Amino acid sequence: MSVKAEALPSIRKGKFSYGSNGLTVKNCKKVDITDLRKLLFHNELKGKRAQQKAAEDARGLIKKDWLSAQLTHYGLEHNVKMTCNQVPPHIHQLEVKLADEYSTKNTLHVASEEKRVKSLESERERSNREHFASLATSTAEANWDQDLFLQKYFLNADRLPDRSKTPTPMILPHLSNRMSLHVAAERIGLATLSGGKGDARTLVIGWDKNAVFREAYRIDHEQAAQKEQVKDESWEEDMDEHHEFVKSLPASSHRQVFSINHAEGEYLVKCENIESNYTPDSMTMNITYSEGEGWVAMFDFGVIEGMMIFDTDKGRLQERWLQGKEIEDRGSEDDEDEDSFEASSCGHTFSGRKRKGPPNPFSKQGSKRPKKSTGNSDRCLFLKWRGDETGEGEIQLDTGDCNSGSIEYLDPACTRFKGTFSADLLGEDVPFQGFKISSDGGSVIKSWGDYSESAYERARVRRWG
Repeated sequence: MSVKAEALPSIRKGKFSYGSNGLTVKNCKKVDITDLRKLLFHNELKGKRAQQKAAEDARGLIKKDWLSAQLTHYGLEHNVKMTCNQVPPHIHQLEVKLADEYSTKNTLHVASEEKRVKSLESERERSNREHFASLATSTAEANWDQDLFLQKYFLNADRLPDRSKTPTPMILPHLSNRMSLHVAAERIGLATLSGGKGDARTLVIGWDKNAVFREAYRIDHEQAAQKEQVKDESWEEDMDEHHEFVKSLPASSHRQVFSINHAEGEYLVKCENIESNYTPDSMTMNITYSEGEGWVAMFDFGVIEGMMIFDTDKGRLQERWLQGKEIEDRGSEDDEDEDSFEASSCGHTFSGRKRKGPPNPFSKQGSKRPKKSTGNSDRCLFLKWRGDETGEGEIQLDTGDCNSGSIEYLDPACTRFKGTFSADLLGEDVPFQGFKISSDGGSVIKSWGDYSESAYERARVRRWG
């Protein structure tokens, strides 16, 4: 921030003051007699527009102190019966005298202020350069003072470009204002380009554009490799939990006949499609049996989360899905009829009919858990899914029968699976893998009906009105 000179305080004489703003009373300057008459007697003006404008100006300007100040300027001293056509001679003489006195004092004051400001600016510049010289890194220098940074590395004593000072590109990570330095550097002919992402974004600056671009691209690739290494290390730590779980299983579990009952449990999930396009902290899937909806999974894949339903028979799963959709459609029509009935009842409440929650499409399809599961040598489970996109919370509808897929277990103990699923957000037949870390599938925290078309519409109305 630059140092500013201070103005000479006003000279006072009775009710009058004289300063850099001229002659004032109560900080109000004198208004020309013609303009004053327009403000005070705007009804005398010709034309309604002129009258309205003057009235608006008067409302914003005329206050008690302002009116009192104008009377003093014109020597009326609150006696509005006197004629006011010009400033009285004695007030005009006072203004001239105060102006001369202020001018004399101000000449000395301005010289003194210029000397003071110059001294302060010199001291500030000296202190700024001392601090700049104490900084340990070029990034710290650029963050502290970009002008001094450019002068040190890229300009000569006359502040002209000097390509011999720093012939190779400079790397500046953690800059507080990359864009400002980018603009300042280009102004003197330097090339700049940022590499990396997020907090690790790094500015490369130098005279050789090709060398600058190569260095920025190198930073991009290096950071991407580091990120991949960290992700791999994190996954290895997660997989330790899977390996410990597998070790804890009895030897007989690895020789058992496949049954869907053995699928129950908590799984770590790996999906390259999601990991390469998004940055989920972790992905999980909990398979369990629901008395109301059969074999299901609550899943959280970072970008989407929701519920899957399973069956060992693809045709049977499709039939369940279609029957469930018919039930939901009928329930949606009942809701619409009820809404229409309530809307036409003038606000009265009828206790004989209660609003229902989301319909359970599987409640009438045999919800009892089978005592003995059917063996399946293919170890394959077919799936349908519904869920939310976690960014906006928008329900991902399965109206087109696109939210489907399958998983295939790779061992009799059902500790690992590979599979594919389709989603509008991610594409068709997206590969994913699961690694069991517990035999406890947890609880079912939502129902299939929570992701229905009617639920989608209710959520849309809440979001957008």
